[in-house]
Amino acid sequence: MPDSLIYIQDRSDNVRHGSSLAAITELANTHNYTLVETTLYNAIFVETKIYASCLKLQELVPDTSIEALHETTMGTQMYQLYDGTLKLQGCKKLLWHRIPIKEDKIQVLHTKQRSFPFAPSAAKTKTKAKNRKNKKTNDASSSIKTK
Repeated sequence: MPDSLIYIQDRSDNVRHGSSLAAITELANTHNYTLVETTLYNAIFVETKIYASCLKLQELVPDTSIEALHETTMGTQMYQLYDGTLKLQGCKKLLWHRIPIKEDKIQVLHTKQRSFPFAPSAAKTKTKAKNRKNKKTNDASSSIKTK
């Protein structure tokens, strides 16, 4: 999960989503715990008073922020292109299932529907080009007449 996401899974033994590190850190902070280490899937906290009193720990972990301690190498990000195409960045597989995530399978719009919604239509573009050509011809004609 992205470091900025606050997500808490439903309270159920049947749910296996996990909660986001940001949500767990927020909860730990309310109970006076400080984040001191992370692994790919786990976080390690110590009581804030212990962190504050242990110079060696502060030396080892001078920055206890999520950004400094958590690496999300297995993260997947999705981006939208102007025409509505969805692109993936990062890990392109379902980690626990070992199934590839195929970009062509997650598209919301069919390829025929993808276009930049604010782009001028082809007919308008042709009309504008024709108008510019006519204007240049008219400008050239008027400059010849004035000489």
